[in-house]
Amino acid sequence: MRQFVGVVGSGNIGFDPFDPQCWSGSSRRFFLECQRRGLLRRAFGVDVSRPAKAWFALKNFSRERRQWRTQFYSDTGYRRCLTERIRGQLSGDDYGFNLLQLGAMYDCPSIVKGRAACFSYNDGNFATSSQSPFFPAGVSKKRIDATLRYEREVNARLDLVFTMSEYLRRSFINNYGISAEKVVSIGAGINLDRLPEIDTEKDYSVGNVLFIGVDFERKGGNEVLAKDI
Repeated sequence: MRQFVGVVGSGNIGFDPFDPQCWSGSSRRFFLECQRRGLLRRAFGVDVSRPAKAWFALKNFSRERRQWRTQFYSDTGYRRCLTERIRGQLSGDDYGFNLLQLGAMYDCPSIVKGRAACFSYNDGNFATSSQSPFFPAGVSKKRIDATLRYEREVNARLDLVFTMSEYLRRSFINNYGISAEKVVSIGAGINLDRLPEIDTEKDYSVGNVLFIGVDFERKGGNEVLAKDI
């Protein structure tokens, strides 16, 4: 099987593919497993320069922090700038291998231009996030439409789109018009370097729940508390 070059970037998910915090830990485990299987040629990450980051931060400023963050990372100018940073990091040898990008915040197909296959691996997309009740109300329709158009164009140029769930797979098909044959749900795996030993004496009658999620409300924490366990 042909090896690939992995690409990750932006302050939104991280810019070190092997950092335990990058992409909530999924990037490190994913690339290490691909490396173990001999699939990974190399992986690298990028972010825009500090002056560019300051410019996009000022351009998208909002007093409401969630809206500011959303406008910053959905800015298509910021995403094009990320793409150019990726272009600068690719060596001549890299074009002899496929490329796999995490998400659709950058446009690797526009760099490669058919010299290699380009894939993406996704835990979400802008279409689903913009439809969420937690999406900031102050983000303009013009911005939403521009970002959706950007992601639609990137996804249309990708050779394959991998997703972490069937629900997300359906979104790429229905919201972006990607043919069903190009979108494959491969799951998410686990974010552990090793599986813990099974506790054969665990008492399941206690009803304790370990909730893992930074954003308690958005990740369904209140619904868990409301359950009569």
